[in-house]
Amino acid sequence: MKLNSHSGFTLIEIIVTVIIISIVGSMLYTYFGSAFEKSIEMRGKLQVAFNLHSIMENIMSDYYNIYGKESFPSWKPGVYSMGNKIVSKSEKYGAVFICIKGGNSGIAEPLWNTKEGGTTWDGEVIWRLEKIELDELKSRISQKKHGQLAGEAIDFTIETLSYIRFVKNVSTGYLEETSVNGGAGEPKHILKITIGDSSGTSLTTLLTSSY
Repeated sequence: MKLNSHSGFTLIEIIVTVIIISIVGSMLYTYFGSAFEKSIEMRGKLQVAFNLHSIMENIMSDYYNIYGKESFPSWKPGVYSMGNKIVSKSEKYGAVFICIKGGNSGIAEPLWNTKEGGTTWDGEVIWRLEKIELDELKSRISQKKHGQLAGEAIDFTIETLSYIRFVKNVSTGYLEETSVNGGAGEPKHILKITIGDSSGTSLTTLLTSSY
């Protein structure tokens, strides 16, 4: 009489297989789990950096809209100018000048004197380099008017929003940053802006009143 043989796994084989699978699974989870967590963390940091750069782009756009070349008429030949009229150089970027002696401008654009307090003769007109203070932009930044991205309000912190100037250190010969306290006669021509978020990431830029 022939006995039927049944093929299959024994209980010991099943238990060993389950143990091996558990060990391999825990190893894979440890390796890929940490990599996945790091990728999520990196993605979050990239999103924070993107948000801060987008906010700073909004600030820069506002800066050029308020103080850019398009905000002031370009110099033109043979045009009568009265006192306190402000014009910009005909180039795309440069500085703005205020009329301190009225008259007709020359037939050719003058060689502008861009030194601090410098004056330029232009036909009958005398122009002086004008430094535009950035108070309006500073006020708008302090009100967080630049945190809208695609219609969504992005929360950010203003870590620094102050005027600064650079003073030469006599002993080292290097320029060092110092704050401007707003006293009489102190220049307010360089605005330092640092924005950040709760993660500790920050972004800094300097804006000047001569574009």
